[in-house]
Amino acid sequence: IYWTASADAVRRSDLDGSNVTDIANTGLNVPYGIWATDSHLYWTDLPDGRIERSNLDGSGRFDLITGLDKPLGLFVASDAIYFTQQYGTVSRVDLDGSNKIDLITGFVDARFIDGSVGGSAVPESSTFAMFAGLFALGFASQKRRRSGRSDWVRNQGGNNHATRCQSRKGEGATAATRVRLSHSPSRRYDCQRFLMLHLRLISLVSVSLLLTVPASFAAPAESDVKVAPEVMGTLSPGSAITPKAAVLLLHGWTGHRDEVGDLFKRTAAQLVAQNIASLRIDFRGEGERNGHRLTSTFATRIADAEAGLAFLQQHYPNTKIGVLGFSLGGATALAVVGREPETVQSLVLWSTAGDLAADFFTQPDLRTATREAMEKGEAIHESWAKLTITRKHLNGMLGYDLFGPLASYQGALLGIRGSDDYLPAYESRILEAANGSIEEATVIGGADHIFNAFDPSSTHDERAITLTSRWFAETL
Repeated sequence: IYWTASADAVRRSDLDGSNVTDIANTGLNVPYGIWATDSHLYWTDLPDGRIERSNLDGSGRFDLITGLDKPLGLFVASDAIYFTQQYGTVSRVDLDGSNKIDLITGFVDARFIDGSVGGSAVPESSTFAMFAGLFALGFASQKRRRSGRSDWVRNQGGNNHATRCQSRKGEGATAATRVRLSHSPSRRYDCQRFLMLHLRLISLVSVSLLLTVPASFAAPAESDVKVAPEVMGTLSPGSAITPKAAVLLLHGWTGHRDEVGDLFKRTAAQLVAQNIASLRIDFRGEGERNGHRLTSTFATRIADAEAGLAFLQQHYPNTKIGVLGFSLGGATALAVVGREPETVQSLVLWSTAGDLAADFFTQPDLRTATREAMEKGEAIHESWAKLTITRKHLNGMLGYDLFGPLASYQGALLGIRGSDDYLPAYESRILEAANGSIEEATVIGGADHIFNAFDPSSTHDERAITLTSRWFAETL
């Protein structure tokens, strides 16, 4: 079995799951799609925009194709390689990586690709049946708790065959699919025939549904919306008429709805590619819109976030909802899911705060301004902008327990933080306090608090965005 792990590795094991070893564990960012032939292993590295090839034991590794737009799934035929890219392009290249041709464009949900008939690799690429963006055959996941890595097993290609598929619920977990592997020829043939029959039927239905959509249809553009009397936001619809889910994005201290380096705006674009709508809001009493005068409190932040949730519920009823919080927005998200644990099905925290007083107002560069604000009512702090910190703002951030209420939260939970973040790592406390169905913590080596968003040579920000969009796509 070969699979990619978003914790910077390509791995293999025997068919019974034993002897797990790393095929590649250096020079990777977010390895994603994978395909094995009788002699070689191919995989995509999403943020780095490349497809690599190695021998089955990991030797002879090299970059086969570079300069791609976030490659996702891939399939290797006898004479060509077919792969999908972000924003719905299905492409082919020769086996040596030359002669790239874009075959299909504009299908924003194209992610995984499978080329097989009757469960066997097709001998000639001109005759294969392609299923792009519909399924990841043999996708297997299970509840993972308090793990620093995420291994998403995909049984794609080579001689690996899914022979028995079943769903089960672990204790406190949502239903997860497990794939068992066997060498039994008859059972293998029956299961593959079953899978391919259903794929063909669903493909026919999907094509007929596509034909009913007007050719001129395009995903609606982003729009500014009024979430509450003093709260504005940007609504980013999904790629289809009805999105599969919706996500609320909560910015950090003194920030804005698009976030530093357009982190949230870029995240919204990736969510659209997954047909996930999103709403990113401006908290009142903060940011340039308020003259950089800080009059917000944690209570007003919670109220604004809950208004955002209500907005999404009203616009997308009966739709699963996720929340992404950055820094102080992460702390706000923790408070919201503690208060409304059944409203949110998936939570992602970027560089989250955990102790409001210690994290923000006892930092060495803020001590003078906070002391003066408490004494005089307000004070100026020179930072990326001239900030006016008020006593109301400081007092309004005190007295909140972010961890105790998390015991009621049972949705999915992912924490992402850079190894060079100036804030303490709260992920272990958060995962211990929550009862999430799936819980993970990922540390991006070398990344700072804002994932090096202003460093053009860094891909840490792209990795955080990619991990987040994929998490929501797979947990909502």
